[in-house]
Amino acid sequence: MGVFWISYRIDGDGKGDARQFTFNKAIHRYHRRYWDRTPNFILFESGHTLDFLAHALEAQIDPARDLFVLGEIGSRAVKLCGANTDDDIFAMLPSCRDGAR
Repeated sequence: MGVFWISYRIDGDGKGDARQFTFNKAIHRYHRRYWDRTPNFILFESGHTLDFLAHALEAQIDPARDLFVLGEIGSRAVKLCGANTDDDIFAMLPSCRDGAR
């Protein structure tokens, strides 16, 4: 059992709200407990691994437009999936890996 954090951006263009709702529902399929009181940032407890969650959630986004960063509390591992245009994250989080693989 781990506690994970996720920060995400779902691109708008008029369909963002529906797509964001769908992505939130996907996150909630994998949690036991959660905290989601700030926009686009959720803490959640799950029995799944970081790799499993990254792969499952990456399937829910449009990787050419959307983006999420996912990590586990107490672990240095971080997954970055989707349309990243700023490589500074890799300098600040050296253990960050691009993509769910």
